[in-house]
Amino acid sequence: MTLSTSGGGSLVLGVPLNISADLTMTTGNIVTTSTNILTLTDETVTTTVGNTNSYVEGPMQYTLNSNSATRSTLNFPVGKGSDWRPVILRVAHSTTTQYTYRTEVFNQSAWDMNWTLPLTVRKLSDIHFWDVSRYLTSTMVSSPSTDLRTAVGEAPEITLYFGTNDIVYDGADLVVCKNTTGAPTSWIDVGGTGAPPYSGGSLLSGSVTSTSSPSAFNSFSIFTLGSFSENPLPVSLINFSASVQGAEVQVSWQTETEINSRDFTVERSQNGHDFEVVNTVSAAGNSTTTSSYSITDPQPYYGFSYYRLKQVDLDATTEYSPLQSVYMDYAASAQTLDLQPNPCGNHVLLTPADIVKETEVRIYNAMGQMVLSQALNNQSSILLDLTSLLPGLYLVETGSAESLARSKLIKY
Repeated sequence: MTLSTSGGGSLVLGVPLNISADLTMTTGNIVTTSTNILTLTDETVTTTVGNTNSYVEGPMQYTLNSNSATRSTLNFPVGKGSDWRPVILRVAHSTTTQYTYRTEVFNQSAWDMNWTLPLTVRKLSDIHFWDVSRYLTSTMVSSPSTDLRTAVGEAPEITLYFGTNDIVYDGADLVVCKNTTGAPTSWIDVGGTGAPPYSGGSLLSGSVTSTSSPSAFNSFSIFTLGSFSENPLPVSLINFSASVQGAEVQVSWQTETEINSRDFTVERSQNGHDFEVVNTVSAAGNSTTTSSYSITDPQPYYGFSYYRLKQVDLDATTEYSPLQSVYMDYAASAQTLDLQPNPCGNHVLLTPADIVKETEVRIYNAMGQMVLSQALNNQSSILLDLTSLLPGLYLVETGSAESLARSKLIKY
């Protein structure tokens, strides 16, 4: 049977359609539903994988009864909407039981399922996933896969196709991910051999075939594309640095290439775990030349702190840089304040430097959190009430980044 519709129109099934002859998809689609489904009913028949102008839009089935160590190849020329995304399944059985394999592709995000990722995968497709199921033909009840052959050269394989709207820049980096009945909300990595490889930042069309490594492909479920280095490829960072410049911290970075990058956010932390935003700058978007960026943190923590760079792509893919640590010595970066007495009890007399009399006084705890502030109003001295503060070490600061004065204060 050859499907070649006039003008590339669609054949919409109003009833189930069983085909016991070879199916060649040339032009036009076959539109199916879970009720009005297309089934190839003879394991000896074949079908092409279709093409961008001809595929099965909806689910389709293939029956197979073959006790052989040689894998049978089942082509599923499936697609959805305007996306042709076929599947090739290769399986071998150890019994003569007849099974029905069903496949359907969905134009939906696998990433948004928020299932647990394996350690070998950092990004899933935001565009497509495939539902590949196996049923006992006599009852159409979902069947376990105990009779699948799993020896080398006999184990199941699946090939998934991708197109330019899947935002793949390196087919060689792709793997096939799936879930299992035992862990339905966790992905496993069943490996992948994909092509074409990275080609200068072009959006690619191709396919990836599972390898059953690091995890075995021995059941049927939801399948999708996965990547460790995050297709689309992250921004290529040449360097990322943070350094003390007077009373500020200068954060700088350079990119070698950028693909669909949206923005960069510099974040800081005192413990290396809890981060807050310092500033966000727009990215170049798409660039194959070196781009340089920098921001200034005008109010850094004193002591040790950590900076990292968050890069966000247009599709909301996020990548973080390694941490950079800095040490801000308050004494080296600012004038010294006159605090009497020091150590003190509930009150301390502050005599601000002339350059900062018109600003405010700020007191920070050992975690770098501001715990008290008070306007100076050009006073020659001011008595600070520390009643609300616990005993401990504090940093007293006045002025701005351009003219800063700091001193340690110990409250007993």
